[in-house]
Amino acid sequence: MTTAPYISFVAGSRNDDHGGNLGHRMQVFIENLLAQCDRHGLDAELVLVEWNPPEDRPSLAEALVWPKSSLCCVRILTVPADLHSRFDHARALPLHQMIAKNVGILRARGAFVAVTNIDVLLSDDLIRFLAEKKLDADVWYRADRLDVAANVPAGASAADQLAYCRDHPLRRHRRDGTHDLTTGRFNRIFQDPGLLHAFCLLAPLSFLPGLETRLDNAKRSLAFIEACGRLHTNACGDFTAMARERWHHLRGYWEFAGFPSHIDGLTCYAAAFSEMTERILPDSHCVYHIEHGSGSGFAGYTSGEKWKDLEKDGIPRLTPNDYRKTVFDMKAGRLPLIRNDENWGLGEYDLAETTPCTDASATRERV
Repeated sequence: MTTAPYISFVAGSRNDDHGGNLGHRMQVFIENLLAQCDRHGLDAELVLVEWNPPEDRPSLAEALVWPKSSLCCVRILTVPADLHSRFDHARALPLHQMIAKNVGILRARGAFVAVTNIDVLLSDDLIRFLAEKKLDADVWYRADRLDVAANVPAGASAADQLAYCRDHPLRRHRRDGTHDLTTGRFNRIFQDPGLLHAFCLLAPLSFLPGLETRLDNAKRSLAFIEACGRLHTNACGDFTAMARERWHHLRGYWEFAGFPSHIDGLTCYAAAFSEMTERILPDSHCVYHIEHGSGSGFAGYTSGEKWKDLEKDGIPRLTPNDYRKTVFDMKAGRLPLIRNDENWGLGEYDLAETTPCTDASATRERV
């Protein structure tokens, strides 16, 4: 009898120590996901896309310890260096993360697909929710990301790992912005529409410094919210789940061969403009993201260090203004919602697949 999992978790990586201590973060991710599936009865698979493996390092199958799981099988799909080299900026960007995720989405076997990252732990409440098997094919699901301190213990029980995460929070990434839990600072994405309306009405009556610029920004923000909505795109690359057929209809993420800032958010807006409904899960249904090195994590983005490095290397990206304009153009029909052709996810290639020895991997037949 052939069986397909209820949900596929998809992530992309390579054994290059990106961000520092990557092996530790990947090990914790794998241990926790497999243990959580067993604890809560979630029939799942992990599709890990190993993109452009470094020649001088072990493969992910060799470098990581693969715990036994009765309910979550693991599949590692390898995109070799010769395929990677066909993309623009291949030397400067050794991993095209969103294209790697498309490789996994296309080949996932679950009825639903949750795209995540290799340094993320899913909370108990989120796994319990998924294990209820009540996901709606017309909905995509989003969860807040909670950044936590780096020393999540590898080899510990899932309960102890999650307890560490709950006890060592750094930031919470919500729909409207990111709250720094250590300083109290809030980096806002969306202002309240009512406040924006009030500011646009009252600001011309005042003599505030820089008023013209602030008023222009308020009008732009209000126009965006009214036309396109306030979706939860903050850190959406760390957890976005929808039916596999919906991912396939959208042809995954736009396969932009530059730095993938905002590419995940564009997919959420494409889903919304395709008459899907966003469901933001409760605070307790969060994902925990393990902190990593400056220049590659949150600090690198907010300081501008990351953007300077990209500019120096000549790597293109979508700026916030580019992103908003692209969303506007998608909404107005000036740009297509589906940006990839029928060969998205390297669909024309047969990729090598490795199955680390876990109980579920050994017993579940290919469908």
